Amino acid sequence: MMLTLQVLSGAVPFLSGLLVKGLVILLVVAIAVGQLRRASASLRHAAWTAGIVSVLALPIALELGPRMHVASLAERVSQSVSYFSDAALTPIKGTSNESTIGSLSRSHGVLDGVSSGSTTALFPAGVDVAVLLFIVWLVGAVALTGRDIGRSVRAHRVVARSRVVRESHVLRLATGLRNRLRIQRPVLLVESDEVSGPATFGIFRPVVLLPTGAGSWPIENLHTVLAHELAHVARKDCLTDAIALAARNCHWLNPMAWIAVRRMRLERERACDDRVLEMGVRPEPYATLLLNVARAALHEPLAHGLSRTAALAMAAPLELESRLLAIFDPRLRRGGLRRGQRFALATLATAASVLIAALRLEAASGAPVSPADDAIGRDASGPVASLEFASRTERLAPAGKQPTQSDSATSTRGAVRLARTPSQSRASEPDTRQDSVAHPRSERVTTSRRSLEYALAGYEVARGGPDSLLAGRLRAQLDRAPEWEGDLVSERSAWALARVRDGRIIEPVVDELKNSDWRVRAYAAWVLEEAGASALRDSRATGDLIAALRHPVWRLRAMAAHALAGIREPSARAAMLEALDDEAWQVRVAAVHYVARLGDRTLLPELERLARDRHSAVRGAAAEALTANRTGE
Repeated sequence: MMLTLQVLSGAVPFLSGLLVKGLVILLVVAIAVGQLRRASASLRHAAWTAGIVSVLALPIALELGPRMHVASLAERVSQSVSYFSDAALTPIKGTSNESTIGSLSRSHGVLDGVSSGSTTALFPAGVDVAVLLFIVWLVGAVALTGRDIGRSVRAHRVVARSRVVRESHVLRLATGLRNRLRIQRPVLLVESDEVSGPATFGIFRPVVLLPTGAGSWPIENLHTVLAHELAHVARKDCLTDAIALAARNCHWLNPMAWIAVRRMRLERERACDDRVLEMGVRPEPYATLLLNVARAALHEPLAHGLSRTAALAMAAPLELESRLLAIFDPRLRRGGLRRGQRFALATLATAASVLIAALRLEAASGAPVSPADDAIGRDASGPVASLEFASRTERLAPAGKQPTQSDSATSTRGAVRLARTPSQSRASEPDTRQDSVAHPRSERVTTSRRSLEYALAGYEVARGGPDSLLAGRLRAQLDRAPEWEGDLVSERSAWALARVRDGRIIEPVVDELKNSDWRVRAYAAWVLEEAGASALRDSRATGDLIAALRHPVWRLRAMAAHALAGIREPSARAAMLEALDDEAWQVRVAAVHYVARLGDRTLLPELERLARDRHSAVRGAAAEALTANRTGE
């Protein structure tokens, strides 16, 4: 179950990126096609096809293409799904909190201005909304694909029940048109009682499907019908239609995908109309023929309708009006695609797909972005995963600002900088064991639907209490969009604010350090690190955090060690010196930070030893601590 959730957690942001970038590509194509109103239908069809193929190829471009990181307004853009409902919350005690929930739920949301009727509140506790939406997308994609496969099967069955056309004059006419259109493949002509209008079907073995008695039609009408259907074969329209349907099914949540397929199909029919007119057919009789075919289709039994198959019908009634207007418009160009136009479209489509796929929207930061940053959260055992602990201060700083405490910023930046370098073998590190706590999101606690309401109510109470500064910091982090799958900052902030009691945060949080669930204790340790020296107001905090250093789960030990390093309690010295030899590098990094902040030069030998640690994050933190202590900083 844990592995399945991890796979889905990784698939959700990837899918979101595909949908958004697919939307951008198709919007660009729509704008470009809008400038080609007087161009040939073949060119417009090719433009839509190129855009649809680009959308379908996005997964390949995302994996193999270059990456360009864009620092912009990502911090203010909420992700499509919030995880703020994931804290284990109990109703806030005290009438002061309870009385404010109703008014706050009407005036606050995950982001200011969003009502409390958010996505989170629509689902019961324990449901990960992101995973649920992924399942909805998957069900929709499978359903649409199944429908298209069913239509293809029905078309095959209609063809299988049809009779091969034997009339010699029909075959001679079809052969002449094939030669004129330069069709090298054999094309099967069949007739059926189940259809009332002509259609084309088949990607590899094209079939022209005619209604029974087509051989007795006037030769002009038969010539026109065969010219239109064989134009589909020459243009390989069945193939491009299948590609378009595949892209639409994958991007069915994208409204532009539906629009693109519809527009591409319209331009496909208009391009075939142009081919017919180029062969000398006059517009008036051709328009009359299309109207007659469309009229027959309207009276066709639904069970036998071409609309229920994958065949390309000659005159679908819904798109007929614009085709008739185009047929009589003398200003339109009616030529096919030239080789230069094909090359230009292919080049532009490839360039646009690669460029848009390469963009990575990130929160702005004061430091330049390293390519390694993109790997955050993908591999919890990799060196960049040290950002989960070693770079906590920088990760929580507002965009474009540095942490206010110079010593915290110094030690953190050094750990981050060296954590991005290739690390040595870490076979003994616990985060490489692929057990139940290997994934960063294993720290998440159980879910409550009303977590955000309780958090906002708690903030209103705490803002006037002794922990007002901490409350303000936690409230600001409620609106913080997760930057990677292991980013639990907003959830922890909501959890802490929901526990406000009598205007205080620290005391009720310290109570949770004795909780039987290690995840809850880890949340409490994180909050106390945020509180810093203020946590010492409750004398129980240090002892409970020291006790957590002996817990078998390394994630709790790491949180406790970071909290003690942030509090800087001298009485934790012995326990933190023992933590220098912890099996988890995350704990050792926190212990190094604690020793560095003590400023005790007698501990330099310990730092020198850790400067040779097996993990690069520990080596980097120890090296910077040595430099700071030796220079007296």
